[in-house]
Amino acid sequence: MVQVIKGIAATIGSYALAVYVLDSQIPSFAPFAALLVVQVTVYQSVLHAVRYVAAVVVGLVCAGAIGLTLGEHMLALAVLVSITLIIGQWPRLRGLGPQVAIVGIFTFAAGGGDDPGYLLSLFTTVLCGALLGAATNLLLAPPIRFHDAAVAVEDVSSSAADLLDEIAGELRSDTPLDDVDAWREHAERLSDTVQRSRNEIDYSAENSRLNPRRLAHRQRPVFTDYRDAADTLGRVVGEMQGITLALNYARRYGEAGTDGHLLGDFLPRYADLIDESANALRSFGAYHTGAGLPERSLSDQIDSALQMHDDLTDQLREAQPRDARSIADCGALLVEAERLLSHLRDSDSSLAQETHASE
Repeated sequence: MVQVIKGIAATIGSYALAVYVLDSQIPSFAPFAALLVVQVTVYQSVLHAVRYVAAVVVGLVCAGAIGLTLGEHMLALAVLVSITLIIGQWPRLRGLGPQVAIVGIFTFAAGGGDDPGYLLSLFTTVLCGALLGAATNLLLAPPIRFHDAAVAVEDVSSSAADLLDEIAGELRSDTPLDDVDAWREHAERLSDTVQRSRNEIDYSAENSRLNPRRLAHRQRPVFTDYRDAADTLGRVVGEMQGITLALNYARRYGEAGTDGHLLGDFLPRYADLIDESANALRSFGAYHTGAGLPERSLSDQIDSALQMHDDLTDQLREAQPRDARSIADCGALLVEAERLLSHLRDSDSSLAQETHASE
C-alpha cells in the first residue's frame, strides 16, 4: 500500500507540474519517469533517477544530432536505432539501457529530432518526473529495520543449533546413525537459510543508504557486523555439512574389520562436544539480537567446547585404534568440529574488538 501511495503521489504531482508549471509539449513523460524512479528504497530511487535521466539525455542528444544532420527519413532512423542500442549496452545503465533507444525513437517519430525546443521540453519534463519520484520516496522513506537483520542472523543460528542438538541426542541412543541421511538433507537446506539471511541483511543495508531516517539511528552500528555474522554462519553450516558427511562414513563401524567398540564409546562423548557447540551458536545469535543473552559468554562456551575437543582427541590417541578406518572416521569428526568452533572463535574476537572500540 505504501508503494501504491508513493506511485499515485509521484504520478499526479509530476503530471500536474509538467502541465501547469512547465507547460510541457509531452507531459506524459513526467509520470512515466516518476513511476520508473519510485523504488522500494531511497538509494534505488536516486540511482534510478540518475540512470534514467542519463539515458534520456543520451537518447535526446542522439535524436537531435541525427535529426539536425541527416534529417527525418528511414535511413536516419536506422542510424539512430543502431547508435542508441549500442550505447544502451553500457553496464552502468543496467536495466535502463533500452530507454536510450526508446527516447531516441519516440523523439524522432514525434518529429522533434530537429526541434531544439521540443528536445529541451522533453528533457525538463523527464527531469521533473525523475526528481519528483525520488523526492516522493525521500519524504515517504521506508523505516530502517535493524531488528530484521538481527533476527535473520538469530534465525540461522537457532536453526543450526537445533540440528546440532538433534544430532547429539541421537548419538547417545542405541541406534546413533540411523538418521544420518535426514541430517545431511537438513544441513544442505541450511545453506538456503543462510542465503535468505544475507538477502535480508543486504536489503536492510541498502534501505539505510541515503535514508533520512538514518539520522535517528546515528548511534546504531552499520550493517557490516550483520553481514560478517551471516558469512560466519555460512562457514559454520559448511562444517556442519562436513560433520554429517563424516557421520555417514562412520556408519561403516558395524562392518567387518572396523573397531565398532571404539566408535561406540566415541560418539556419546562427541555428542557432548556437539551440544556445547550448539550452545555457542545460540549465544552467537543472541549477541546480535541483544535478547536472552546466556549467563556464560560466547568466549567461555567456545573455550569449553574446545577443551572437550582436546580431551576427546587425547582419548582417541590413547585408545590406539586397531584399524585406520576407525581413526579416520573419528578424526574427521574432530576436525570438522574444530573448524566449526574456530569460525565462531574468530568471529567472537572481532565482536570483542568492536565492543571495546565502541566503549
